[in-house]
Amino acid sequence: MNSKILIVEDDLDIQQFLEDALESYGFQPISCATGISALQTFETNDIDLILLDVQLPDMNGFEICETIRKFSNIPIIFVSCLQDGSDIIHGLELGGDDYVTKPFDLHQLIARIKSNLRRAPLYNRQLMTNEKPPLDINQIIIENLKINFYLQKVFVNDEIVPLSNKEFLILSILAQNPNKVLNNHELYTLIWGEESLGDTRTLKVHISNLRKKLEEYTGHSNFIRTVRGLGYQFYLAEKNRNE
Repeated sequence: MNSKILIVEDDLDIQQFLEDALESYGFQPISCATGISALQTFETNDIDLILLDVQLPDMNGFEICETIRKFSNIPIIFVSCLQDGSDIIHGLELGGDDYVTKPFDLHQLIARIKSNLRRAPLYNRQLMTNEKPPLDINQIIIENLKINFYLQKVFVNDEIVPLSNKEFLILSILAQNPNKVLNNHELYTLIWGEESLGDTRTLKVHISNLRKKLEEYTGHSNFIRTVRGLGYQFYLAEKNRNE
């Protein structure tokens, strides 16, 4: 079945352009022009990814993203004319997976959509409940931290750590290469499926958010280390990987 893409855009010309473009690439677009209708549409449809404008008539895209992140890990790509670095960082900190500024290159946007869909967790719409992880699946265990690759979730003392798609993917790649330094551009390419072209701000924001969450839940801040001038490293003094 073709992926359903929710377009949240109040500019009807851009909305129509995106609908036509997505259909030509085999996607099923569903469009909304307001935040309220977007939330209602999301609740009543099996959406696979959201293209989200920031400036909407009734509520802004940041509020919509924050609301959806309370119960869903669906990929969210901001598509906005707001190009200031602080706006981009704010959107990513709220849980956005990517941020594309207008005017955008259609081929690049489609590539990012495909990349996010490929790497989305198995349970995008699963509620962040207190379910406990199975004991017989692949996972990395460090003290009270469990990275469960089958469920694509992270647990601390059997409590789910609410990571975004990108945060989990970054943690997974680093954790599966313990103590190895991955440079910014290499890590960006692995996550987004395309070269960074020298701009790794998005990656840095996601790593910053990931560190904050790991520290909040585990009480430790040294799982992900920055190796100055080189990249990032998942520091693992002692590991236990269940095969």
